[in-house]
Amino acid sequence: MLIRHFIPHVVFLSCLTLVSVSVPYLSIWHFVDHRRYGAFPEEDHISLAYILGGNFMTRLMFMQHFKSVLNYSDHFFRLHFIVDDENKEDVNDLMTSWNISNCEWFFHNLTKYEDRVKWIPNSHYSKYYGLTKLLIPEIIGENVGKVTLLS
Repeated sequence: MLIRHFIPHVVFLSCLTLVSVSVPYLSIWHFVDHRRYGAFPEEDHISLAYILGGNFMTRLMFMQHFKSVLNYSDHFFRLHFIVDDENKEDVNDLMTSWNISNCEWFFHNLTKYEDRVKWIPNSHYSKYYGLTKLLIPEIIGENVGKVTLLS
């Protein structure tokens, strides 16, 4: 009597095993529309912040990273560049030469905030630029909302 009740379950599980082996990538991923839904539903743009100060390598890393972001996304970007006085013109020339249609950028002056973090002993290669991440809410301001800091 117990075997009769057990056989349908065995048949079902063996069929399920055959299907999962024959289609290993069968998952919910293939049934969801992944165009622009769910990433940032409450906003029509993505705000990114970059701290660009110091040597040329910092700007080079930014260029490589942001080109990758542009390649894999179709969102509208608002970039917040936190730059010192020396690099502002270079970054502006770079962004203007790229002629990006789905992007606008803003500059925030890092020079005003240097003294607040320069006194901290630091042996990191980025010097005090890495410590300015602590001051992002003050530098960018309250009116921006959500910002993703990329470094």
